[in-house]
Amino acid sequence: MLRVYGNAPAVRPVLTASPGLGGDGGLVAIELAQGAQRLRIPVDVRGGVRVPYRGPGGPAGGSFDYLSAADLLEGRVAAGTLSGRLVLVGSSAPGVFDLRSTPVAAVYPGVEVHANLLSGLLDGRGPVVPDWSRGYEVAQLLVGRPCWRCCCRSCVRLRRWARRSPSGSC
Repeated sequence: MLRVYGNAPAVRPVLTASPGLGGDGGLVAIELAQGAQRLRIPVDVRGGVRVPYRGPGGPAGGSFDYLSAADLLEGRVAAGTLSGRLVLVGSSAPGVFDLRSTPVAAVYPGVEVHANLLSGLLDGRGPVVPDWSRGYEVAQLLVGRPCWRCCCRSCVRLRRWARRSPSGSC
């Protein structure tokens, strides 16, 4: 839908320049290009995209407007309501099996996952993984593991001390 909305820009895979630390020379983004304009959509190692969720999903969530297909087909929706808007057709009914578990809700309509991603790309607030994130994760491991070991050892010593101390005393 983003390609249709954007007058069918060219789609180009963006690959890593060279395999390096933790890299395998694979896909890192998908780029939509039209003239001088470029929109880069970062992907993870499995080709997935991080979705910038607006908030709770579903008709009661308030992130997006919902219209009943029956109301639309019966003419109960005012003319022009959908004029100039992007419309995604989907279902929020449990029987259709298009409900997903997401970071913002245990039950989230699949069509709204797509709406959140599309909205984020159009608003320019797509999620980005900073260049320094891998170094930060390594630093967390290097600092966090010794701290965790120290806490575990302290807990073991405290438990041993509690067993040896006479009951009723601190």
